[in-house]
Amino acid sequence: MGPEDGTPVLLCPGAATSRSLGFGIADLDELGVRLVSVDRLGLGASTASPARTLSDFGADIAELADRRG
Repeated sequence: MGPEDGTPVLLCPGAATSRSLGFGIADLDELGVRLVSVDRLGLGASTASPARTLSDFGADIAELADRRG
């Protein structure tokens, strides 16, 4: 969400919320922010994986950041 060339801001929602939380969406263009939001395993559109840990999620986010540059 937000402009393609906006400053990327990573949102990792938790507490039983998902990437569709969407607060402040109307302000993203004005602020020049590209909101990148991800679901933790088992929340939102993601598939649960009981064997994975919070550390695994951190590694996933690091890989996402690397891939997005």
